[in-house]
Amino acid sequence: MKSWKQLVACIAIVVILGSMVLMRVGYWPILRDAEYVAALERAEQYWFPGVETAMSYPFTGITRAEAVWLYVRLGQVLEMLPVRSSCEFFDIGTVSLKEQENIILSCQYWFFSWSNWSFEPLSYMTKWTSMVALMRWLFPAREFPEVEEFWLPYIEFWNEIGIITREPWPYVNYLISRYELLLQLYRAYQLKTL
Repeated sequence: MKSWKQLVACIAIVVILGSMVLMRVGYWPILRDAEYVAALERAEQYWFPGVETAMSYPFTGITRAEAVWLYVRLGQVLEMLPVRSSCEFFDIGTVSLKEQENIILSCQYWFFSWSNWSFEPLSYMTKWTSMVALMRWLFPAREFPEVEEFWLPYIEFWNEIGIITREPWPYVNYLISRYELLLQLYRAYQLKTL
């Protein structure tokens, strides 16, 4: 009985370590991609919050409250001035005061707006949420048609200008990883500084 428990424990350890190693080996080419390395370097250069987490856990999801820190930092790096004078959300009281300030500032920078005065700070970011936020910021004067899937015109425009090259369905409904969010912010930075 004792040897059986030891065998199960050894197998569990091998499986856990093996999965960690295989993930690193399998994703090594992606993590060493020149564009991602440049995005990480730029994020470190400008003191973006969460870079260490993105390097250690690049494929984990990110909450909206965590993501606004990155968007606000991008706005600060580019020395933006807030566009909106006021933003209010009824549901941000569950996060710290600093996170509340950043949520409001991200709205004033025009990255995020509200849906029925709700921000949903603890929900995870999806790919379409990030893309719409960046499109509103990059092209604030551009009119997008109102359709049932309101994000679709934004995604189509992203495809036109070459930021993404994938078909929207079902890709945009997936959670965005820290890896992909850093890439999107880096590409947006490059577009804004051209």
